[in-house]
Amino acid sequence: MGTKQKTSVNSVEKVAVTEEVAIKELVEFYNYYALEPLEEIEILEGMNIAKLAIIQGLLTFDEDLVPTYKLKNPIKNDKGEISLSEIKFKTRIFPKDNIRLSKGLNISKQTFEYSMRCMAFLAGLSSSSYMNKFSKFDYTVIQQVGTVFA
Repeated sequence: MGTKQKTSVNSVEKVAVTEEVAIKELVEFYNYYALEPLEEIEILEGMNIAKLAIIQGLLTFDEDLVPTYKLKNPIKNDKGEISLSEIKFKTRIFPKDNIRLSKGLNISKQTFEYSMRCMAFLAGLSSSSYMNKFSKFDYTVIQQVGTVFA
């Protein structure tokens, strides 16, 4: 499949797949992992940026529908070298992992901290503080994909 160019207001963005293909892939992915399948329109309402990432070829799925996300803005270390450019998501938080992720938290009062820990875990990150390093687009894609497994 050839890559097409799409012009936006601020930059030129690559189009790896059509919107129709992206929607099909996103719906298949969501309904594969969801406890209760949803209609296409409901999925798209909550995963609009993930759909854009698929269109741009940044978010892909393997044969088992495990998502891999190539960061739009890779994370660099203090020397300017890329330290993180891709995330292969974990597709489940097991009960033992839940215990570790919630350790030291009052879940009823620190729900956002718990959700950040879960999102970082699903993205395979060593710490939730890593989430501060992502661009707004990358953070949103990680967040939207992570909600499928939560």
